[in-house]
Amino acid sequence: VYAYLENADKLKAKSDAFASSFKNQTKLKRQQIQYALRYLDYYNSDIDGLWGNGTRTALTSFASGTNLSNSQPNYVIAHLLSLVDVPTSFAGPKKTVTTSSKSYVIQHHTRSYNVLQHRRSS
Repeated sequence: VYAYLENADKLKAKSDAFASSFKNQTKLKRQQIQYALRYLDYYNSDIDGLWGNGTRTALTSFASGTNLSNSQPNYVIAHLLSLVDVPTSFAGPKKTVTTSSKSYVIQHHTRSYNVLQHRRSS
């Protein structure tokens, strides 16, 4: 029982260290981390740059899967980013523009713009 509790304490401390290291990054770097984790099939949530259960699980799984569980979080993150060619920018959030008769959803992409027209239901 004590060994289990000791291991649980170590896992929580490691998760807290990853959280602190992740949150101290710029938003772009946090998104790049999530992108790299997704590219390597460790992460399947939104690339939003936010720390949550998905990012926590993915980062700790990556560290474990690459035998880096005992490494410092910044080293794990640097190693992760060295494995994937990550984007230098990410699309902003979708913007909705509403007129009296039509609503347009504009989604910005790095190289193109998509405009989707939605008709109001009567």
